[in-house]
Amino acid sequence: MRGVSLAKLKEALAQHWVEEELRGEVGDGIPDAGESVERVKEENETVEIVHMKLEVEREKTALEKEKMQMEQRKL
Repeated sequence: MRGVSLAKLKEALAQHWVEEELRGEVGDGIPDAGESVERVKEENETVEIVHMKLEVEREKTALEKEKMQMEQRKL
């Protein structure tokens, strides 16, 4: 897996997980409207949390890369 950054791999895995979760819900039939609204809200919150975590990981990776570049310049 040369050339693939850890951040991109994590992002791809998280996106795959989200897609799998959403696909799993599609085949369950139509729930009660109140249940459906609550489930959608929970899923949206989960997706938002995953996206926020991915963004934090991207920022950490960018900072680490920048630090490494600075160290290389010093050397």
